[in-house]
Amino acid sequence: MEKLSFIPESINKLGIPRCIKEGNAMRKIDLFEFGDASKKAYGACICKDGNFQSKLLCVKSNPLKGMIIIARLELCGALLVAQLCHEVCEALDKAVNDIQLWTDSIVLG
Repeated sequence: MEKLSFIPESINKLGIPRCIKEGNAMRKIDLFEFGDASKKAYGACICKDGNFQSKLLCVKSNPLKGMIIIARLELCGALLVAQLCHEVCEALDKAVNDIQLWTDSIVLG
């Protein structure tokens, strides 16, 4: 695989904290979920809202295998974020306080 010249070496040291437990207790959390699409792929991510900071919990993307119209891709992105939301909420059991799903699509208007 070809190394990309514009990515600095320090990228290997990048860490993304995703732990959502605070101490030994799990408190109710708010989730913010985003879905989007482009001509090359569609995807979703879920973030946990915290006190003055958010944490990325998980992401999922699907590359495209052919030509699909943008309207359908936006719907695929919205479906993916809903499916990811369902999986995360099941994993967190009763620890979710509020959920907000977002997309920038005018198709879903």
